[in-house]
Amino acid sequence: MLYLRSFKEDPHRGTPETHRALPLLDLTPPGVIHTLLTAGKSAEDHLASCFRDMGPVIAVGQPGERLPPAVGARRLYLEQGPWKNQVRDLISRARFVVLVADDTEGTLWEFAEATRLVPPERFLLVVPASEKAYEAFRRKATVLPRGDAARTGRDRTVPRLPVDPRIDSDRIGMALPHGFPFGGVVSYSPDREPVFTPLRVTPPALGMGLVGPTLWRTVRPAVERALDAEAVILKAHHDELYRTRKDLVFARRMHAVMLAGPFAFLAYLLIRWKWAAGEGLDGLSPEWWVSLISAVVLCGYRTYRHGVMRRTGVLPMPPSDGPGTTR
Repeated sequence: MLYLRSFKEDPHRGTPETHRALPLLDLTPPGVIHTLLTAGKSAEDHLASCFRDMGPVIAVGQPGERLPPAVGARRLYLEQGPWKNQVRDLISRARFVVLVADDTEGTLWEFAEATRLVPPERFLLVVPASEKAYEAFRRKATVLPRGDAARTGRDRTVPRLPVDPRIDSDRIGMALPHGFPFGGVVSYSPDREPVFTPLRVTPPALGMGLVGPTLWRTVRPAVERALDAEAVILKAHHDELYRTRKDLVFARRMHAVMLAGPFAFLAYLLIRWKWAAGEGLDGLSPEWWVSLISAVVLCGYRTYRHGVMRRTGVLPMPPSDGPGTTR
């Protein structure tokens, strides 16, 4: 998994958040849970966590930095020499490429190379929360390949970019950490048609502003599309790996059922115990009901996310040198 971005934005996107959203709710249970689950993580770390089940998330390290960031994608430092050849090789060998839109020269070149070398369903463009920044990237990305083709004699037509991304910056700022830099993603169908997915922000009172689940719901369609494309290659050229993948998906779903079952059975036994004691359901205190419902909801969400939504896991992928690959 290759993560491409502009070095100049690393201080903003790679620094762990210290200011929590929803300051008025920080002392309430939703605010406390929100703080515990998001404290110490950067925007890059939240984004990288959406793809870690598919493999290690690698980013090119900034030249001259003394230490890699403590959170976020792993850093790979290039050897001295032409960096474009090395990045081009990384792009061609990546299982999935994630690029954050910026109007810098290097990022524009990476966008053109990624869309040329990587199948559309294995590429994801992350749109910044600033509509002005996205529009600057879109304008430059449209004219860059034309000039490059004139110099090199090669056509590098990039796929279309949505003109109006419809980023709801006010809603994002209300439910996510202040100044969250991402506003949505652009994924592509196999025929290179762009699909813009805004950051699906849940109401703070329901979603507690959890950044990780919010980002995962946004990028999930692109991940599912990439997995489906891999399954087609496996079925056509690697039947044994295809059967192994199906067995792993089934095993993860059964694992989710096995995790959720004991919690539901425990809740049933507790209610039966109260009923047998002659207290009935009226004897249950509000605190008891809150604890029970919270445990069931959190367990159900976790098992659903683990067993069904995040079905990637250690799923096998087509060998890089086998039939059906693009390299």
